[in-house]
Amino acid sequence: GVAFSGTSSIASLLSLFLFNMAPTIVDLLLVSGSFLFYKERIFALIIFMTIAVYVLFTLVVTEWRTKFRKAYIDKDNATNEKAVDSLLNFETVKYYGAESHEVERYRKQVKGMQHEELQSNLSLYFLNAGQGTIIAIGLFFAVYVAADKITEGALMWEL
Repeated sequence: GVAFSGTSSIASLLSLFLFNMAPTIVDLLLVSGSFLFYKERIFALIIFMTIAVYVLFTLVVTEWRTKFRKAYIDKDNATNEKAVDSLLNFETVKYYGAESHEVERYRKQVKGMQHEELQSNLSLYFLNAGQGTIIAIGLFFAVYVAADKITEGALMWEL
């Protein structure tokens, strides 16, 4: 029941942190640290700013899109309830000849659910497009600075 769901949620969060977030944070620290060590602070700044904007954008948009996801889940639950209600009471519906009424009621519910699903998906696409754009802009600035330093002869690392 609920205890299993809570335990499963905690396990999922721990797994997400240990296998996704922690390695990413370590990678970012190692890369930024290497740029700082080799006196190329501009690259560390670009990495830091890109990740900061990325995280801020993700938090703000995820918070914003939660209402669309919740509305979709509510409509989906209501649609399932209408279907189950109609099937459980099929004899009564048949007796009163209300099949067309039940079909229309269900059709409206499905259309409402589909609208909410579209809103939820569009907000997810916006989130993904924004994240990709932020990473692309950060990469552009890093490549631009690297190309500028190379043409000046200022970017030469010796291993």
